[in-house]
Amino acid sequence: MIPYIIFYSLSLTLVVLSLVLKKYDWFWLLFLLFISIIFIGLRVNVGADYTEYVRIYNQSYDTNFELGFDIIFNLFKRFGYDYVFVSLFVFILTSFFFLYSIKSLQHKTLIYFCFLLFMFVPLTSTIRQGLAIPFFIICLLNADRPKVYFMSIAIGCFFHYSILFMLFFFFVRYFKQSYCRAYFIILFFLGLSVFNIVEYMIILLHYIPSLGTLSSKLLMYTQRYNVTLSLTSVAYKLAGLLLVTSFMSFIKINKKLLCSYNLYYISLCLFILFKDNSVFTNRLMYATNISLVTFFSFLLSMMNAFYRKAIVTFLFVIYFSINYFKFTATDLRHSIESAYMPYKSVLIN
Repeated sequence: MIPYIIFYSLSLTLVVLSLVLKKYDWFWLLFLLFISIIFIGLRVNVGADYTEYVRIYNQSYDTNFELGFDIIFNLFKRFGYDYVFVSLFVFILTSFFFLYSIKSLQHKTLIYFCFLLFMFVPLTSTIRQGLAIPFFIICLLNADRPKVYFMSIAIGCFFHYSILFMLFFFFVRYFKQSYCRAYFIILFFLGLSVFNIVEYMIILLHYIPSLGTLSSKLLMYTQRYNVTLSLTSVAYKLAGLLLVTSFMSFIKINKKLLCSYNLYYISLCLFILFKDNSVFTNRLMYATNISLVTFFSFLLSMMNAFYRKAIVTFLFVIYFSINYFKFTATDLRHSIESAYMPYKSVLIN
């Protein structure tokens, strides 16, 4: 647990320094990038996805993932590098993509810190999704520029197809929200989830001629992870919704805030509907969770008074910090290694 606390403390110190000494923001940002490479990029044996990628990497034949990821994966394999270097390179590439995506935003060190807290595990475990995350951000930042929006989707597809969700989202990105509507729809999806409506509808397809195969495939994808929906996880995500909805007065007057809010809101509805069992929602939630970070960055730019910025920053950093320590608890419980070891071979030898 100590390395997690060291990373968190060092990163938080750099964030505070960046807020006090604003003109050196890029310096603190690069320092934070260096620390994140040491504490995140060099992590080993961090969950089932990491183990599976190592297994595939050590096989003799070429992989068949998305084109961009395949090029990285197979190139490192051909040159005989260990998988830890693949993971490190992908983390650095993801970080640079992310920093490029937020280049026009203020408080870059703070935003990158929140990004690391919120995406701590996916960045070195589900690395393909991690590579696609910056392109979700570019879409959110350019929701009013269709050419850039769709180009970001096209490039993101080279790393993970979850970015294709943004094609659908383009048509609902400015869906008008209100307090009553937001919570009524959530209750509606909770009802559908409790009574397994989607599952029964898919099963009914099985009795329609020529749709039996489709029904079987849909059931496979909606029940991929046969787990009980965690009430803690739902409560945490609903708390996130409550946090951002409390700024509804700002959401109604700013399209970028509305866009970020809607992305998180829609993904939360799908998470509840499919009970986090489906491939679609399980993978999509990693990428769309980042919308909370973009929401925070947009909201911060709208705050003029210092005390308002301080309160908003405190609330969001606390929320992201809870997510970080929730991730670390999962790491310690489920990782193959019982502890965090960034330089495994060095420490052992």
